[in-house]
Formats: sequence, C-alpha cells, structure tokens
Amino acid sequence: MKIPTFNASKAVSLLGIAVVVLLGAAWWLGGDRQQDQEQVPVSIGEARATAYNWVVQESSTYTFDGSDLQFEEERVIEEGRRYEFTFSFESSAAGYGDRTDQMLAQVITPHVIVIVVDGSRVVSVVTDNTYLELEEKMVEEEQEKDQTEKTSGTTVNAGTETTVLVFFGKEGTEEVFAVKRSIPATLGIARAAIQQLLGGPLQEEKVLGYISYLPAGVSLKDLRIQEGVAYVDFDSSLETSVSGSARVLAVREQIISTLSQFSTVQDVRISIDGNFEGVLQP
Repeated sequence: MKIPTFNASKAVSLLGIAVVVLLGAAWWLGGDRQQDQEQVPVSIGEARATAYNWVVQESSTYTFDGSDLQFEEERVIEEGRRYEFTFSFESSAAGYGDRTDQMLAQVITPHVIVIVVDGSRVVSVVTDNTYLELEEKMVEEEQEKDQTEKTSGTTVNAGTETTVLVFFGKEGTEEVFAVKRSIPATLGIARAAIQQLLGGPLQEEKVLGYISYLPAGVSLKDLRIQEGVAYVDFDSSLETSVSGSARVLAVREQIISTLSQFSTVQDVRISIDGNFEGVLQP
C-alpha cells in the first residue's frame, strides 16, 4: 500500500492563494461599506451643526479672539449632501487668523464667515470674503499665486469683489471703528484699503456718525510690505491741520488699524515724503 506523501511547498502555495483571496474580499467589502457611508444623506441641521462646531473649534480667526457667534443664513447646494452656511461674530482686535506675533488694533471688529459642508466634512471656509480659514491665508495670496500679471494693483478676475476693513472715528468718541467696504478684487489689496481710507467716509457712513481724522486731499506716494513691516509714505498734506495729541494719535490709529488687518503685516512705519522722523508724533 502506497502511503501519500505531504507536499509542503504545494500547501504553502495554496495557503498563500487563500490569504490573497480573503484579503481581496475584505478590501472589496470594506470599500463598499465606506462608499455606502459616504453616500448616506446628511440633513441640513446636521450639516449646520458641523459648520458651527468647526468655527468654534477650528477657525483660527474665531478661536483667537472671536465671540458672539450667530447663525445668519443657509443655502442648499445639493440636497442631502452639500450646504452653505453663513455666520457672524465679533473679534476684539482687527485682522484674521492667529495674530499672536502681530501688532493689534484693539477695536471691536465684525466678521461674516461662510462655510461649505460636504457630507460630514467642511470643505471651504472664507471670512469676510478675505481670509481662507482652511488654508490660513489671505484670499489675495492665493490670487497672486495663480496670476501671471506682475503689476501691483492690477485688477484680477474682472467682476469679482473682495471685502476690506477701513477704520474711521465716530462723533463723540476718541476710538476708531471698522467699516466694511466691498472693492474690486486686486493684487494690491493693502494699497486699495489705504485708498479707501483716504477717500473718507461714504455718505451713508457719515449719516451713521463716522468721521475721518485725516486731512482732506492726502495722497499715498508709496506702500510696500517687507518682512512683516508695512512702509507707507504720504505727501506733506498728511500733517496739514493735524494738531493736538488726540488728533495725531487718531490719525495714526486709522492708518495702522487699516493695514494691520492683513496677516502679512506685523508692524507699520509711516513716513511723509520719505521721511520717518517725527511723523505723527503727539
């Protein structure tokens, strides 16, 4: 009688094939379950809660000094899947993101934040149409990356707008307050913000009591940002009729606050006709 012999190499081969088959089946079933999970409809209430919690826990602008988060409106992009939510809140200082190492203007600053939720994921967050919260950078930084145009101040994406803050005084106070302005999207957004400041309050802003401490007719001669410092140069009109320590400090605060809203600015140096010495000193 012939006794069958055990073929070890054949057994190992069969075992290897069985393992591969089992792993493949597990991967296929797991992929199906993951796909099914991703396709589970999400209610607008669930998505709103996801957006709210993301702002409270993850938004660098809100977590730095934000408060009084309020739901404003919502929009269905794709039923059961993709939604857009708008919230408002206030910051105790100007600017966006984590401003730990920045020179801050301590003024109550209103913000509007728009969040897009896809399923259970937050996929887009923009504050004031100016700051990308997920990427933690200013909108114009992304625009500069995507543009081939080199000239500062060239308008990009014709027809689009962005929001800047311009700081004005208010009758009966010695403080400055942020006023939102919608302007054409531009590579030179800091320059555009200063030009808005020099133009003074709009008629509807004057009705609300906003005033500018800057003299009329001041011209911006140069603005450049280098290594976190904004160097801004005006003509001699800046010091015309500016007297008294309170008025001088208010003019400085308007300029510094308007420039400090940008994450690329940690300090501001003001000059007149290229001269920094003694400029706007009380």
